[in-house]
Amino acid sequence: MDILFFKIWRNIYIKNEIFEHLKKFKDFQEEVTFYNKNDLLTFKDRYYITKLSYLGPEILYDNDLPENVEFLEVVNEFEKDDENPLPLISFKNPPSSLKTLQISTGSKKNMVPYPLNFFPKTITTLNLSGCENRLLEPNVITTSSITIMSFSYWYNLPFEIDSLPNGLKELNFFRYGKFNQEFKLNQLPKSLTTLKLPQGYKQPLSKELIKSLPLLETLLISNSYNSIEYDFLKSIKNLKWFNIRPLYN
Repeated sequence: MDILFFKIWRNIYIKNEIFEHLKKFKDFQEEVTFYNKNDLLTFKDRYYITKLSYLGPEILYDNDLPENVEFLEVVNEFEKDDENPLPLISFKNPPSSLKTLQISTGSKKNMVPYPLNFFPKTITTLNLSGCENRLLEPNVITTSSITIMSFSYWYNLPFEIDSLPNGLKELNFFRYGKFNQEFKLNQLPKSLTTLKLPQGYKQPLSKELIKSLPLLETLLISNSYNSIEYDFLKSIKNLKWFNIRPLYN
């Protein structure tokens, strides 16, 4: 009887523990914000954090991240720290769960280029938001795991060959953003399937450029764009969907 009671009690206990963990994971589905590293490190339920926004003044290292984090936003106000113009992260072996990195900047000062191997090799999505307008030099992004990149309203710098990672599938620019740089041949990776340009984009998209993207399926441009022929777009067999969207709606 005692053994039976123990088994029942143990099963109930395990069940309750499982439910408690599931509840906490559900409770922490929203983004959790920290303003300094100490609060992040001492947070009792950090294990359950999957979406993290960090606004602290200290550099984040691998072991500072919760082991289940999937999304990390790093917010930097550069004018507060002229000696650290780069976002305050330094990762060599971050948690394998980390898939999305968003860098949000509040100032356009001190925009030094990103150094080699700055971006963690685990991420598949890179969002550069806020006032981010930093040059991406060739071969700085060494990981081929990044498949989606999105650029901020302010981003308006030219790309070079190998500025964008090999394996990139989706390239997004802010719909009302300032980006208006011409893409030269071979600057866009051949792996690209989706290209979304801002409504004010006026640079030519050459036929050679479009033909050099054998996997391109989706192209978004403004309806005021007149530098590419509609009939030519229809002739590209792999281009399954292109949208000439209204300038205003």
